[in-house]
Amino acid sequence: MRFSGERGASAIFIASALLLLIGAAAIATDVGAGFNERRQTQTAADVAVMAGALEASFLTSSDEAITEKALELARTNTREVFGVIADPADPIWVELWRTCQDPDKDSSYLPLPEPPGWGAVVTATPSTGALDCISRNSSFLRLRMPDQTVETAFANVVGVSELRTSALAIALIETGDANPPVVPYGISGGTSAGETCFGSGPPGTAFPPCSGPSAGTFGTLLSESFGDYYGTVDCSNPGASEIATQTALGVDHLISAWLNPDGLAITKGDPWPGDGAVLGYTDTHRDACDEVGGVAEAVDFFPVNTVRVDSGFPAGAIESGLVSDDTFYGESSRLQQAGEHLDPSGSPVANTTRDIVRVRAGANETVWPLDNHGPWDYLLASATGVDAACNPATYTSALDEFQKADRFNQCLAAYESDPTQPVIFDDYLDRSPRFVWAPQYWFTVPNTGLSWEPVHSFRVAFMGGTFFNCSGGSCEVVVYPDADQTSELCATFAGGCKTLSLNQISSWVLPDAAVNMRIRNSFPGGQTPFEPTLYR
Repeated sequence: MRFSGERGASAIFIASALLLLIGAAAIATDVGAGFNERRQTQTAADVAVMAGALEASFLTSSDEAITEKALELARTNTREVFGVIADPADPIWVELWRTCQDPDKDSSYLPLPEPPGWGAVVTATPSTGALDCISRNSSFLRLRMPDQTVETAFANVVGVSELRTSALAIALIETGDANPPVVPYGISGGTSAGETCFGSGPPGTAFPPCSGPSAGTFGTLLSESFGDYYGTVDCSNPGASEIATQTALGVDHLISAWLNPDGLAITKGDPWPGDGAVLGYTDTHRDACDEVGGVAEAVDFFPVNTVRVDSGFPAGAIESGLVSDDTFYGESSRLQQAGEHLDPSGSPVANTTRDIVRVRAGANETVWPLDNHGPWDYLLASATGVDAACNPATYTSALDEFQKADRFNQCLAAYESDPTQPVIFDDYLDRSPRFVWAPQYWFTVPNTGLSWEPVHSFRVAFMGGTFFNCSGGSCEVVVYPDADQTSELCATFAGGCKTLSLNQISSWVLPDAAVNMRIRNSFPGGQTPFEPTLYR
């Protein structure tokens, strides 16, 4: 028997089944297309960020060129919206990036400028001159792809007309240089920008900013030779030859920063807690090697981020690597190496040198030229806006080298008082052989003896004062670089030249923000431990 009230029931079931089928089709087709687009967008982000990071590794590359290279690979590796845009300055393409936002990046990432040619492109969104979705910090390039849209087919039935997807990729920037100039001297944890001591002889013979090895802001790194750059492995305790070579050419392997993964309440400049505490922290790895089959292996594996520091001053070794006529793997001592200063207009300027005369015991007089450009030679004209002491035009021959050094200290003090100041050094600061990277430790260096020090970060420094004594301590000679001074160092002493011995060295620690991003990124892994190249 059939009841009239049951008529049409099958139609309801069929309609419900059709809705389920359409929903399944939406999942199978539309969501599948969305996932496919997500994979393609992630691939585009990966390729683009790695291309940009590779571009950044070339020290002559600009931030605009990095952006341009990343955008080129992003466009050609995305099928949907980007893939149909052939013109890199097409308004649709430009609008996509100008509206793109990356709200999840931390404050260390700075947006990169728009590529060349975009300034004249008019879009609905006004240009700010920078792209929030392509940014970088001292070691990483970050790229977030603008949202991609996928139009739906079956999902329209349930009110979903499109799916949106994006992708993020981060790449480690590594320099194209094989040997960045990391010197075997460090900076104590509490030291700020300005002139600081890189090393000093015994108490009683030191001059400001040094006060002898019983106090100060320095320490000689006892770094072993891994053979990475120079090809010679020596995992024994470093001696004079290693310190001299590293003074001249830099440490022969990469050293990274320790990022305090323990989450300890450590502030840069805290008192040193002792070797036991330092070496007991998670992921602190000693700068020391074991020789296995003629190959150096790090004793704690990588990354190497904790160095052994000696408060002593191996004067002969440092003198040899800094100012002698010795050679190291075919290279001269550091201050004899040919730097290349370029003025703000970009015109090459020949290196002006000062002849420094030194007599070795039992040897004849030796005369050699040293790089004599002070850091003020690299100040931009625009630095005048920071302080009158930063005006490069005021460093004239009317001032002697000490007055220039004092004036430069005043410039750095003014810069430090306002951390929002712009870049004040030209792009070629790192062409100077006096330009170095120096590790700054987490803790204040102990007054005496040896200590293991985790590296907090690497600081841009400019080697400045060299302090000499005559044999027997009969004179003191303080030398700052100054291109206006061209006479022989010992010409001021009656009776001819005297034997000089290096007693201490100083350096200017420069504020990070005072140098351009290219220089800040020229040290590989400077602020981060070694990780895989590509991050997400």
